[in-house]
Amino acid sequence: MAKPPGEYDAFMSYSHALDGELAPTLQRELERFAKPWYRMRALRVFRDNASLSANPGLWSSIESALEASRWFVLMASPEAATSPWVAREVAWWLDNRSPDRLLVVVTSGEFAWDEAAQDVDRLRSTAVPPTLIGAFREEPRWVNLRWVRAPEHADRADPRMRECVADIAAAIRGIPKDQVIGEHVRRHRSTMRIARAAVTTMAVLLVLALVAAGIAMVQRDTAIANQLTTTANQLRDADPSLAAQLDVLSNEMHPTPDGYGNLIKGLDLPLGTALPGEAQWAGDWSFHRAVWSPDGKLLATAGSNWPGDGPGELMPASGGSVRLWDVDDRARPVLLAPPLPMVSVPSMVWSPDGNTLAALERTPGAWLLRLWDLSDPTRPTALPNPLPIVEAPSSAAWSPDGNILVTREDQSFRLWDVSVPAQPRPLRLVQPPSGFIIQSVHSVVRNQNRLILTTVESRADSRLAERVRLWDISDPARPSPVGEPLAFTGSVRSAEWSPDGNVLATVEDESLQLWDMSDPAHPVALPQAPEFTDGIDSVSWSPNEHVLATGEELQVRLWDVTDRARPVLLSRPLPARASNAVTWSPDGRTLATEGSAEGFSTGGVRLWNMPATVFAAGDATSVQWSSDGKTLVTRSRYGQVRLWDVSGRSLRVPRGQHLTDSEVDSVAWSPNRPLLATGENGIWRLWDVSDPARPLPLAERSQGSGAANSMKWSPDGNTLALAESRSEEGLQLWDVSDPANPVPLAQPAAFTSGFLDVEWSPDGNALAVGNSKAGTVQLWDVSSPDHPVPSGLIKPNLGIYGMAWSPEGQTLIVNGYDEAHSWDVSDWSRPVPLSQPLATKAEHGAMVAWSPDGRTLAVSGRDMLVRLWDTDAETAVRRICSATGNILTPEQWQRYVPQLSYDPPCP
Repeated sequence: MAKPPGEYDAFMSYSHALDGELAPTLQRELERFAKPWYRMRALRVFRDNASLSANPGLWSSIESALEASRWFVLMASPEAATSPWVAREVAWWLDNRSPDRLLVVVTSGEFAWDEAAQDVDRLRSTAVPPTLIGAFREEPRWVNLRWVRAPEHADRADPRMRECVADIAAAIRGIPKDQVIGEHVRRHRSTMRIARAAVTTMAVLLVLALVAAGIAMVQRDTAIANQLTTTANQLRDADPSLAAQLDVLSNEMHPTPDGYGNLIKGLDLPLGTALPGEAQWAGDWSFHRAVWSPDGKLLATAGSNWPGDGPGELMPASGGSVRLWDVDDRARPVLLAPPLPMVSVPSMVWSPDGNTLAALERTPGAWLLRLWDLSDPTRPTALPNPLPIVEAPSSAAWSPDGNILVTREDQSFRLWDVSVPAQPRPLRLVQPPSGFIIQSVHSVVRNQNRLILTTVESRADSRLAERVRLWDISDPARPSPVGEPLAFTGSVRSAEWSPDGNVLATVEDESLQLWDMSDPAHPVALPQAPEFTDGIDSVSWSPNEHVLATGEELQVRLWDVTDRARPVLLSRPLPARASNAVTWSPDGRTLATEGSAEGFSTGGVRLWNMPATVFAAGDATSVQWSSDGKTLVTRSRYGQVRLWDVSGRSLRVPRGQHLTDSEVDSVAWSPNRPLLATGENGIWRLWDVSDPARPLPLAERSQGSGAANSMKWSPDGNTLALAESRSEEGLQLWDVSDPANPVPLAQPAAFTSGFLDVEWSPDGNALAVGNSKAGTVQLWDVSSPDHPVPSGLIKPNLGIYGMAWSPEGQTLIVNGYDEAHSWDVSDWSRPVPLSQPLATKAEHGAMVAWSPDGRTLAVSGRDMLVRLWDTDAETAVRRICSATGNILTPEQWQRYVPQLSYDPPCP
């Protein structure tokens, strides 16, 4: 039972000098001994320092405690024997209580009993206070704590301490010592069981709490990731770079199939970053221009703006409008020097050696062409003797050797000798034919050992630029027209030569026209590209001549012009506020444009990292790799077969002409020999492609009355599988170990309808056969090619247009009309659908093929493009971060990810 307030089981009397540290330990152990777990203490023990509060009467407080105590515990020692407070407390107890309730605990000195006198031995008992002499009627059983030499010796785990405490507790509680010890043991075990149960319960609750917290965090991250994916999809047209970084962040928080697909497909999208610190130009008619140094390490930008609501007087930019940038790291451009002290600059052109920049500048009352020495780009120097220009020109052009500079002047054009840039010398002022004026001058190119200058003319009585004329300026003293001018009915906005000088691209109003300039005197118009609803302002050739960028009012489009007769749109348009800054870097990896109002708030110049993994392949509907991974073979929907050099992944060069003039149904590479198989009109052939530019036929066999929808080589190159759907032959296996003499092996199945595709497993022991009409993929055990056995059946429930085994043979990608599914086929008899397919949507095509190293997936599409996808998500993340830098600002983070602290994915 709990004691009433103010009642104590025992009063402890001791010497503070000797037992000031032992007394608290003994009190604590007495209160704990045999204590139920639910009670604060087993005994209530009075000890002055622990029980008394500050008060004006010390003895009266002690006396009250003595009156409230049932037992008196004397901690006897020589120091206690001489203590007046101990003597007074003992005396009070003997006067008011029975000595039978006084317990002696000897902590030091001696306690001796005189048998003859039946009293405490006064001479030998050094620990007994004088007031205790004569108090006992018989020898008491006292407790010996003299072995405790220091407080740290009073260890509750020490059996001697437990025995001493049990002696005292048993006397106070009035029960036998063995019983109180047994109760203590039971209480301790019960307490430990309860403690262990409590700890277990707490641990379980903690685990549950942690699991719940983890689930909550996963749910939060999943919700944020899903929202980021949605936001990225909404931003992809206006700001693909920001969308790509949101894709990275979403995938970091919660990887999903859609997120993975966005990362992988981001490899074939242009991604850009803005030049930092570009000014916000005033007015709606602001524009920027950008020109690259010939080595591609520097970029010069110029900004100008029109005041008011429309074109008028050019306003100068604050502090100068021409800036020089170090763009060696395209994602992190660095401003090299303070802006050049020039007012509005509508045009700039770099000398071929990269040491001089010619910039057209408006000065009070006149236009000047100023030359800048940029041999040290950190210290640009204006050269003396700027070139005076009578009329505001639209452009200037250097000759390829850098010795001649051409400018528009007084409705004509002038040639300048700038072999010594600090001392430019006028050469000729060239007049156009009578009745015409020069509107603009364009690039100078070398064509058939001649220097050809391109100018745009208009009639003198009209400002409509309607003719493009070529001039031979090989002899600067006697420039002469080349052939007849190209005449147009609309306004010519741009005329740009391909880097090899063989093709000219012109822009007339809304139309792009390519011209074969093999003979500049007799240009040949190539089939015209589709018209645009937004007028084209400019064009720019990539250095490798395969891509043409067209600048429009609010966007830039990229065209694959490998086949000059059939330009193919490469990607979705790039957002660009205007087209003045559309220029390629010399290495062809970066395109500079003016930023869009939506995706690029400063309106300055943006640098786009261009993917090298997308190219036009003549309406390719199937694609396969050569065994060395350096050549692709494509087949168009019209049966045209072509070989492509992709050894550098960024160089897509057609090898030779089309393989045959007839329509080819299917095509397949040998995995280990320079052999190619083709099927057409019931016939299939083997070709020697040791020289891909000159394939040689080896053998020809009949395949039946139908068309070979698919043909594939076994991994060892000794067996060829042919699948056709319109005859009784169905699926056929041929021994082609001797390519000059193929031999039929087996005919495992016949199909009457439905497109068939066939794929070997990497180890050559399994064959997957897809039937688009049935919507199934049948797996065959072909470990014995002459006795194939059907195995598992895959039912993706979609039209099947292509399949591809992963290189390790564990996964089969089944591509349908608008999506692809992945299946675990490690056990052929039990294919299992996977949760993370590579999402290839309808616009990205139907046919897929793995590269031999297993890192790249080639996807051919109905958009006439072939995309090469590196399937490693980390590669995609590295490309996104290297192309865009840290464009996710704290303000954008707060807008799109307000739940989390700022931690951009590309620091």
